[in-house]
Amino acid sequence: MKTFKDNEALVIFVNKVFYTIIFKFNFINVSKIPRALEKLTGALFQRPPLISAVKRQLRVRTIYETKFYEYDAERNMGIYWLSCEAGTYVRTHCVHLGLVLGVGAQMAELRRVRSGNKLICFLNDQRYKLYT
Repeated sequence: MKTFKDNEALVIFVNKVFYTIIFKFNFINVSKIPRALEKLTGALFQRPPLISAVKRQLRVRTIYETKFYEYDAERNMGIYWLSCEAGTYVRTHCVHLGLVLGVGAQMAELRRVRSGNKLICFLNDQRYKLYT
């Protein structure tokens, strides 16, 4: 979230917020996930995917905040929350998380819950336990 003062008014920019479900390939120490997410916070380089409507040039996108919620070892799936700049490739963020952890990972599901200052939807599936 960015804020600045415009004369006497406080202007707040709220960016996109997602819940991301990741799938990983190998054994992982769950205690390493929050630290890995911290490493992937801030300004990051990203390149659009091969099949994309935009020119494939390196871009800088900002991840403002991440929160790790849970990991299900039986299904090899984890859930984390992500607040990011518009235009961020969240699928790429999941792949980078797997690289930082050294196990490989990909995005299984993505739900946008906020865009701008509007709340889009609530994630209330019975399949996943989320704590907000």
